[in-house]
Amino acid sequence: ESADIERELGSTDLAKSMDLPLWGKPPLLDLRDENALHRVLRRCAAEGLVHSVSDVSDGGLAVCLAKSSFAKNIGASIFSARNLSFTKTLFDLFGETGSTVILTCKLENFGRIEQITEEEVGAIFAQHIGTTTENRLTIPFENAIVDASITELKAVWAGAMEAQLADEVVTA
Repeated sequence: ESADIERELGSTDLAKSMDLPLWGKPPLLDLRDENALHRVLRRCAAEGLVHSVSDVSDGGLAVCLAKSSFAKNIGASIFSARNLSFTKTLFDLFGETGSTVILTCKLENFGRIEQITEEEVGAIFAQHIGTTTENRLTIPFENAIVDASITELKAVWAGAMEAQLADEVVTA
């Protein structure tokens, strides 16, 4: 399984942004899981349980959380890695796993979302990973932490987008 994760990380935007040679293959998309995820999201939306949903397949968890914060300067504080296994490796932050979304909701709605998820067929699950915050993104990571204001993240993102657009214009 570790080799599969490494192969997937080599085909991500992280590898591309670090000017590393791309290696490996994108994550496989299990259509049963993707179908289950969309059924869950539809049911949650129909019941008014969800505030927002963002896909992690374009940059991973860290990029998804950062981009999601830009519109209204609402950040997130992710729980400590000691309590959760998903923020222990580089892949956990930047892996572009399919059928994975970050969903925001009122805390009192999480139990119902978890119940809906368990009722669907597939290997998907709901996990409470943190809380929203004002103007800051905090993600504990191994022996470090990602901790930045939304303003800082926007500035980095704007610079990256400008650089990507400039590269596309030059090479087009």
